[in-house]
Amino acid sequence: MHKRVAFYTLGCKVNAVESDVLAATFQQRGYKLVDFKEKSDIYVINTCTVTHKADAQCRKIIRQTRKKSPEAVIAVIGCYAQADPHAISMLPGVDLILGNGEKYAIFEHLNNNSCPEGDTSCFTEPVIHTGFRINPFEGEKEMAYPKGTLRVGTWRTRAFLKVQDGCSYKCSYCIIPFVRGPSVCRDKNDVLNRAKAIRDAGFKEIVITAVNLGEYRNGSGYRLIHLMKDLCAIPDIPRIRLTSIEPNCISEELIKFIAGSGVICPHFHVPLQSGSDAILKKMRRKYSTKKYAQIMEWIKMYLPDAAVGADVMVGFPGETDALFEESADFVREMPVTYLHVFRYSPRSGTHALNFSYTIPPQVSHARSQKMIGIGLKKKEQFLRNQIGKTVDVLFESNRNNGSYEGFTRNYVRVQCSDAAKANSLKHALITGKSGFVLKGHVVS
Repeated sequence: MHKRVAFYTLGCKVNAVESDVLAATFQQRGYKLVDFKEKSDIYVINTCTVTHKADAQCRKIIRQTRKKSPEAVIAVIGCYAQADPHAISMLPGVDLILGNGEKYAIFEHLNNNSCPEGDTSCFTEPVIHTGFRINPFEGEKEMAYPKGTLRVGTWRTRAFLKVQDGCSYKCSYCIIPFVRGPSVCRDKNDVLNRAKAIRDAGFKEIVITAVNLGEYRNGSGYRLIHLMKDLCAIPDIPRIRLTSIEPNCISEELIKFIAGSGVICPHFHVPLQSGSDAILKKMRRKYSTKKYAQIMEWIKMYLPDAAVGADVMVGFPGETDALFEESADFVREMPVTYLHVFRYSPRSGTHALNFSYTIPPQVSHARSQKMIGIGLKKKEQFLRNQIGKTVDVLFESNRNNGSYEGFTRNYVRVQCSDAAKANSLKHALITGKSGFVLKGHVVS
């Protein structure tokens, strides 16, 4: 009988990509991949530590897993494992704790206990490894690459391709440089070869992801825009989508190229964090509100139907009522489509811990709710503006109610009653909406 392995992934798309790679490698070694809710021999929990909430969620999942399967091996990997392995080791039942530099060596660590992989009796106490001895892309060389699906065992038709890891910025609130290490980029030829392999596997969309995508470099003068030009030159890739790019890394040249490429989707995620220059300075961000507004102007000039998401943080130390209102007013003015709103969370080792003026939790919560409301209004208006348009939809699944669902180039979910095969690209006329999902029918 094949041993079983189950994954639970918290946090960002980069974590999701890494879980996919590890899961595919387990399968290649003869394991059966099962749902995390099912009985398994090994549970791998890939963690996030951006906020206290993420840490708490990880601890909750560990406790639930141990209660459900007391004999299984529990391996906790990733960012929270890197940031606070001691806290994780205090939780009953954790067997293996691997930071970001060690997660790809999971099989080595499973075997180092002189027992067959998955035998929990070998772990008399938690085994902890959190060094940065493995370059993230060197570590991946021995890993399998998921074939035929994005999320192993599910219906997704978009494939993620990670091109960069780590971050060399020093934003005063952010723990990511401490848990991911400095910026490291995948070799451009490796990126291009993987993109071709994804295309050959039948995917219609490649999502280019990274921890700090705008800092992609490969040799002297080769930057993200050059990588995009090389990717767009590969034949028969219908769609390329970019994930989050820092504002200081976005130029008019990049946006103009995206607009004229015909391949890169008109969908941007541009972190804002605050609409107050005073707070941006305290955050040690590398741009001003003026720069951010200029980027929005370029996007709307060259790509008027583009969707633009933004991260916004509230409750940062020193954010007075007046500064919060300044931020809220700025967000209202910007042509962003949707918001990811976060409340400031103190992180060990970050510079912001030195700031004495902290915001009461109830105030931070109220500001969060207000900013979320602004974002919902913007998203509602953007969706209404899509009604009556004919759009390209990459269909991904059929629903239980008989409808078929997919995403537009500007990343809006669409449901159509017409039969449409998964992983097919169709033109659809948008006739209405239900909540935050557009409704329409296939026209060609």
